[in-house]
Amino acid sequence: MAFKNEADEIRTLGKVLETKGQLDSAADAYNAAAPKLPPKSRGEALARAALLLDLRGLEGAAAAAEAALAADPEGVW
Repeated sequence: MAFKNEADEIRTLGKVLETKGQLDSAADAYNAAAPKLPPKSRGEALARAALLLDLRGLEGAAAAAEAALAADPEGVW
């Protein structure tokens, strides 16, 4: 699999970690990738982080959700 850039690779790592149940690490990966991604992908990464943070009862879920909406207001997230 070819990645467009390092941020895309980190976002994919987040998805892999998520499927393995490593939710905190997945949220960290999404948050690390988000600033370097284009708006639509940034919205997805931040929304995934928000969901995982909320699921784990951790701080930052609301802020991540707001950032996801700001990054991609038309997104399904």
